[in-house]
Amino acid sequence: MIRDRQPRSGRQALRATIDLPAGKLEISRGRPQDLFDLKLSYCRDHFKARSVFRPTGQKPEDIEEASLFITAESLSEGDRGGVGISREPNWLSLNLGTGVSLDLRLALGEAEALLDMTALSVTRMDVHAGSGPVTIRFMAGNPRNLGRLQFIAGSGPVRLEGLGWGRVVSLEFHGGAGEAFMDWNGPGPSEAAALLDAGAGGLYIKFPEELGVSVRGMGKILPSPPGRFHGDAEAWVSSNWETGERRLTLILDRGQSPVRVSWGR
Repeated sequence: MIRDRQPRSGRQALRATIDLPAGKLEISRGRPQDLFDLKLSYCRDHFKARSVFRPTGQKPEDIEEASLFITAESLSEGDRGGVGISREPNWLSLNLGTGVSLDLRLALGEAEALLDMTALSVTRMDVHAGSGPVTIRFMAGNPRNLGRLQFIAGSGPVRLEGLGWGRVVSLEFHGGAGEAFMDWNGPGPSEAAALLDAGAGGLYIKFPEELGVSVRGMGKILPSPPGRFHGDAEAWVSSNWETGERRLTLILDRGQSPVRVSWGR
């Protein structure tokens, strides 16, 4: 077990890089007085784990930036006595302080991940998923705009919940073999854009009633527009595009994969 906790000192920003090839990852909000609180339990027969924290920031008037690097490196890629990597008991729990500006970079391999970003100040996320299921959830407002969310899926299912609550300004999503669920509920921002590659698993997208949506195909012919949209093979526009409280512009590459759309909370 690796344990690490760092106190928060004034205004801070944190870049956290996590590489977990197997096991389970949980991220959620922690105590406001902490920058982070880390627990990493791992199988020492198969992995070498480490956590490196580097505080930076040279001037008192600057926002202090810090970096956290967490990894569990495989000791061998060969035979593991019949135990598959996806069954490894590695468990990583990371609680992040509220009010800390967060830049998160995650590589998950076969790991399962539940990332509850509720009330955290997330400004950037880059996620490379693998065969495990991944959920990113925003259940209450992000105090900052999430300027960039990039997600590269693997073969596992994906859920992105409450992207409006997360104040996602720009989303780049590359689907994999598993189905992806994408929920845009939440109050903001007023303008957002997304580039969506459905992958082989397809997309299920849920829009709130107040969101105006424009969809264009990425070099592809779109099918007939679904309910609440009008348009043609080049673009769909929702009936509330002019009157919606906020707007979302989508560039969609559906390929041959199914894309389902629904409205409501």
